[in-house]
Amino acid sequence: MADDSTADDPDAGDASADEFLDELFAVIEDRKERLPEDSYTASLFTHEKGENAVLEKLPPTSSTTCSCCSR
Repeated sequence: MADDSTADDPDAGDASADEFLDELFAVIEDRKERLPEDSYTASLFTHEKGENAVLEKLPPTSSTTCSCCSR
């Protein structure tokens, strides 16, 4: 039987979650800096609504992310 020493540790998945968020943040920063034409994320930074275009996307996107993580 495999040793599952992290099964009772509620913080065991935090490192991978932190790494994922760091990587996601790096991708977003890269898209903001380079503004590739075929990037939806980059299009939010150049949208006519400006920063509000990004802010309008946060609630539904974060809700979707939380729903996926809880599965």
